[in-house]
Amino acid sequence: MRRTIPKTGRSRQAVAALCLLLAAAPPAVPQTYAPGSFELTPTVDLDLQPIPVHIPPRFQASLGDEPLTLNLPPGFTARVFAADGLFGPRLMAFGPTGVLHVANMRVPGENRGQIVALPDHDKDGIADERLVVANGFRRIHSLAFFRGALYAADNHQLVRLIDENGDGFYESRHLVAPLPSADDIYEGRKPGDETPALVEDIHPTRTLVFDEHNEKIYVSVGSTCDLCRERNPERAAVLQFDLDGNNRRVFASGLRNAAGLALHPQTNELWATVNGHDREGRSLPPETVYIIRDGGFYGFPFAYAWQSLVDFSVPGYSAVPPLTPDDLDLIATMPRPVALAPARLAPMAIHFYTGQRFPPRYRGAAFVVFRAGHNAAVPGWKVVALFSGHDGADAHLADFLTGLGSAQGVWGTPVGLAEDAEGHLYVSTDFVHNAVLRIEAPPRATAVAHPPLPADYALAQNRPNPFNAQTAIAYRLPVATDVRLSIYNARGQVVRQLIDAHAPTGYHEVIWDGRDDRGRVLASGLYFYRLQTPQGVLTRRLVLLK
Repeated sequence: MRRTIPKTGRSRQAVAALCLLLAAAPPAVPQTYAPGSFELTPTVDLDLQPIPVHIPPRFQASLGDEPLTLNLPPGFTARVFAADGLFGPRLMAFGPTGVLHVANMRVPGENRGQIVALPDHDKDGIADERLVVANGFRRIHSLAFFRGALYAADNHQLVRLIDENGDGFYESRHLVAPLPSADDIYEGRKPGDETPALVEDIHPTRTLVFDEHNEKIYVSVGSTCDLCRERNPERAAVLQFDLDGNNRRVFASGLRNAAGLALHPQTNELWATVNGHDREGRSLPPETVYIIRDGGFYGFPFAYAWQSLVDFSVPGYSAVPPLTPDDLDLIATMPRPVALAPARLAPMAIHFYTGQRFPPRYRGAAFVVFRAGHNAAVPGWKVVALFSGHDGADAHLADFLTGLGSAQGVWGTPVGLAEDAEGHLYVSTDFVHNAVLRIEAPPRATAVAHPPLPADYALAQNRPNPFNAQTAIAYRLPVATDVRLSIYNARGQVVRQLIDAHAPTGYHEVIWDGRDDRGRVLASGLYFYRLQTPQGVLTRRLVLLK
């Protein structure tokens, strides 16, 4: 079933104007535009191809008879991992035993939110059952496992859940910390009174992430409004806690709704996706990805991107000015974003890929979910790959998964991301079709049955050579060993890592598509490919013609 989402929002676009020249500290990322202005992050093309989504028969009753399709890079496939009994599945996490757990946010009824486990006992890529392992949540959005316990960020509190008898169900619940919520509008509430507030938050979800290295918890809390001065400094902020909930403080502020949080696997810095305000038309403000640093200020409610001021003439925004000297000082500290995407796409989860199954270009890249698109100037409802340096430098965005929605209708709105131990990617969709999709990668290299086993190491000449679209590189290994197969340009710089893994004895072949590790098409010219093992190095030349 496809459901048409009505277009909303204002067609008028208001260009934000800087009222005065703002000084900024030197950015950690190379400057390509000045503070007070912005440019959307450059994009690269991953050559997406339409593919059918495999729907196991057991889920057809939930999803209907209409075939579903997605657009993915060549060789990738998609299947429905779970669908039955899901109601608004949001963020996800794998437990210690490798079972996927999902925040099931919109179960019908009051305080009916759940955490469900989706075990795949036979490892066929399809959840075998759905188990409700914890329930009674108001607005459960995110969860995380840490030291044997399951932590859940509900709308109004952060809790620790304990599986007391090891059966996979969480019998006890302990408050780690209360969180700002619509409950705060009531004064004189009795301690422990959890009667839901009559007014729902505009941003009711809370996102949780653990910093295991520093033993801290981060929780993002969105603003109460589209654009306003918050009375509670813990709104529009990222909060930091000790593991027991003590030493609570505002870690970073000015974040209207940091719906996605993730720690970079190399630097351990906190990255966030931030949703922009609503009323400046279809093209303003851009959606942002920031590196979130201690004490940082990121604009709300005064500015967006890199110190671009909000258009306060927009109806509803006039209550924010006048800007005080302190406000202007805060704006001047805003850092340059890592990435800027078109407006109205509603960024959600961010996940750094650390597996080995996807091609090397994705290793260390961030996947970012965009949940919306009905009132955007560009297509939405997708997952993009964010390629950049560890410090956010030289960022590029690339559509990785599209096809969930278009102007003709939407069959899924993506929210959460998770990665299993084998490197498969999981995507939750929480509207129209409530499901979890599993994205599988093409084989990176294929061992060819070719008796007898090779007696020595060899690196064959690529075929064809010269080449245009793609070329095959074959090699043989007399023993199982660690292998690194890399492409170098004429200056001796590594431009593509094709293989970096342990490979079995035998004959192998890998395909190179003429792109670098960030997905960019390389220029015509002479390149070298090198096979490196603990036993030695073999090198050959190839020619790329475009």
